[in-house]
Amino acid sequence: MAAYFLLDIDFGTNLAGAEAARRLIRASPPLRAGARRVSLHDSLVGDGSRVIAVPRGVGYALPVELAERTRRLDLTAEELSALGWSLYDLLRRCTGYRLAAVGWELGEIWFEDGELSPEYAADLAAGGLHGLVVSDDVRRALPAATPFEPFEPGYQWMPYRGETST
Repeated sequence: MAAYFLLDIDFGTNLAGAEAARRLIRASPPLRAGARRVSLHDSLVGDGSRVIAVPRGVGYALPVELAERTRRLDLTAEELSALGWSLYDLLRRCTGYRLAAVGWELGEIWFEDGELSPEYAADLAAGGLHGLVVSDDVRRALPAATPFEPFEPGYQWMPYRGETST
């Protein structure tokens, strides 16, 4: 099974916002990963209201069609964390999304049909979903005690802490 390090963004019903994010990702210059620069796959940006930004070569068991075109990068935890911060910088240029996260396919786990998965309610309440970004609308629907901090105007987050291993 393939595993990708990525930025996963859910736009809910905002298809225009999702398309704008796809254009932004396709036009993005390579991102910083420490001293390295890593480009993004332009063909793996999702469809509908879900948009993903997948750095080239940062993953395991890449599908054959990607592995043939992409050399796998062995990034240190520090380089991977720097790449994560670069993905959040890219997210700051997006608008109109509901939920977003950077990591090893966290969106597929944390998001379920455009909503936060109920399986992670305890982690959410404890502030354990590091890197989760939610719109103010989503935030208002969550329990008041959920610990979020400002991310950008209109968005709150549980701050990203970086990666501990690759």
